[in-house]
Amino acid sequence: MTNVCPGICVDNRGGLESIVSTDFPEFYLNSHSAGLGTAKPCKYTLVFDEIGFKNSELQLLTYWLSYLYSRCNKSVSLVTPAYYAHWCSKRGAQLTAAGANNVTLEKITEMYLHSNTPMFFI
Repeated sequence: MTNVCPGICVDNRGGLESIVSTDFPEFYLNSHSAGLGTAKPCKYTLVFDEIGFKNSELQLLTYWLSYLYSRCNKSVSLVTPAYYAHWCSKRGAQLTAAGANNVTLEKITEMYLHSNTPMFFI
């Protein structure tokens, strides 16, 4: 048994009963190939769209965003901004647990904004 290919997208364009919502634009995207085990697609739901993307444009943008993760030279399962938000919140939780307050966090942010490594949470 093999995994599905990277880039497989399931949405409700077929018009038949679907696994996605009819209320919101949703789709499942398998953007990666699994090295071990089963590749699990991620579900994406568009909550607010002020730009006016077509579904196909949004799906393609989402797929290409999975190739921008700096820790991997292949596509990843979830879009890169979501991974970076995860690492940023994890670092913030660690700093807060270590006793950092708002003033300390602002100093750290200023220090890294003016350095060569602005994404210190990676």
